[in-house]
Amino acid sequence: MEVVSRSTRVYDLSSGKSLPDFVEHAQRHNKSLRRDASFRRRIELLQSFEFTVASSSVKVSPDGSFIAATGIYPPSVKVYETSELSLKFDRRVDSEVVDLIFLSQDYRKLVLLEFNRWVEFHAQGGRHHRIRVPKEGRCMSYDPDTCEVYVVGSSEDIYRIDVETGVFEEPLKTTCAALNACAVCPTLPLLVTAGEGGIIEAWDTRASTRRPASTVDLYSTIDPSQLPNGRSATALSFSGNGLSLAVGCVNGILQVLDIRSSRPYWSHATKTSAAIRAVQCFHRGRAARASDFGDAADGGAGTEQALFVAAVDAQTLRVCSAAAAPAGEGGGGVGGSSSSSPPVAVVESAGGGSFNSVCVYPDSGMVFVPRDDRRIGLYFIPTLGLAPTWCSFLDGLTEELEEGSQAPGVEGDEGPPHPLYEDFRFVTQAQLAQLGADHLLGTPLVRAYLHGYFMDARLYSQLKAATTTASAYELHRKQRIRDKMQDKQPMRIQVKHHLPKVNAALASRLQETVQAATQGGGGKASKKVAAAAERASSLLTDKRFEKLFSNPDFAIMEEDEATGGP
Repeated sequence: MEVVSRSTRVYDLSSGKSLPDFVEHAQRHNKSLRRDASFRRRIELLQSFEFTVASSSVKVSPDGSFIAATGIYPPSVKVYETSELSLKFDRRVDSEVVDLIFLSQDYRKLVLLEFNRWVEFHAQGGRHHRIRVPKEGRCMSYDPDTCEVYVVGSSEDIYRIDVETGVFEEPLKTTCAALNACAVCPTLPLLVTAGEGGIIEAWDTRASTRRPASTVDLYSTIDPSQLPNGRSATALSFSGNGLSLAVGCVNGILQVLDIRSSRPYWSHATKTSAAIRAVQCFHRGRAARASDFGDAADGGAGTEQALFVAAVDAQTLRVCSAAAAPAGEGGGGVGGSSSSSPPVAVVESAGGGSFNSVCVYPDSGMVFVPRDDRRIGLYFIPTLGLAPTWCSFLDGLTEELEEGSQAPGVEGDEGPPHPLYEDFRFVTQAQLAQLGADHLLGTPLVRAYLHGYFMDARLYSQLKAATTTASAYELHRKQRIRDKMQDKQPMRIQVKHHLPKVNAALASRLQETVQAATQGGGGKASKKVAAAAERASSLLTDKRFEKLFSNPDFAIMEEDEATGGP
């Protein structure tokens, strides 16, 4: 875990090497991972949250219990179950996935938009059906009210697939030469598309006419000479209440529009002017620390209603506070009030891999960023909200990490960021009982995580030292008592068997056979041992064989091991 932003704390949960890298390094250098400090301090929220080459998109199911990710190579779709923190399944597909949406509340119904114009419908058991659209698709949206899937791409048509009847509906004609993104309003029957020329068109899904209800030109007031990258809108996203629409442009411009107005009320121009690849509009999560933003972040609204925009270009992730402009003020910028305040958080791409998309887990400060790297980008921003319930332990860890990072004697100065597990020790329930710390369960000193608990390393050392001293003394005391008891106990009476003068060696072997069968557990000996003991006992007690051990004429000549003769 690494702190990648100092002004607003941003924790990179995907930094460092992956598990295969650790194993490969350990095998190459012939070292044990148990002694690798970086391996013991690593954090892995979800099992195998990575792809071989790169990841393209991440989506969260409506119920928040499942996370779907797509990537290469080979092209595949992975679904993770948050309650188990593990991989639910890994499903291979024929082509690289461009977009993915959930049709149901969980993972049971999925729609995949792939290259080569394929649209695949997946059920719980695998691929259910697939069809092909006339043109290459770039984005896809689903309207649950009409059960229609909208596909936009390299043409002016909006292709409509009726999921209920399984047929194509008549496509919608737009004024753009090509479309880059589309979005369905979560609260109103409204479909919005963005395409070439910076044209935003809104369609009423209830209307029988095939004309847009509203059209907005984002570049109507901008001189074309000031747009070196052309005119195009590349990304769309509605807010949770459906009243705000975030738009990303090819020139690195972010805008937020009210659906009741044709002018953006907030805009932000990035310094790099790189094309915005993905954008998400969301409200601040539960119990977020509003003091980290200041009064300007709220925009006159309540703390829980503050609106934020997360956007990614090829190299940068930005999280901005989209504060509404006061009523009656126009402002500068691109058709509305420009944002003079810096972004809330900025994360640069490390290692040269570019960002492909962005996904904010609902009602939390967790941000997923698919990228051209093996591991999917995973960032936690406490100022945007608490951690999701399935990884709530991050809240306590980050708070203590922030408290410990303050340099003593210098107010407001921060020392170097510490690794996540440097001051914590993971213990299981059995280890906690051995330490005699069962009474700490439910207190802030012990936090549940996976199959055990996190404990402060200093507290663990103190408990371990006390337990080790007490255990060593107790073991020494018991051993001394055991030794004294053994000294006082007399030796067991050994039964002496008198051997005859004739054939003493044979008699000794027969007695050992009988004794071995007797010590076998009173009938638990094997059949062969019992039979041998019975024969040996008959030779020793039968009167017919008593001269064998009394008459010297029946003495058996023993062979000499050295000479091989008698």
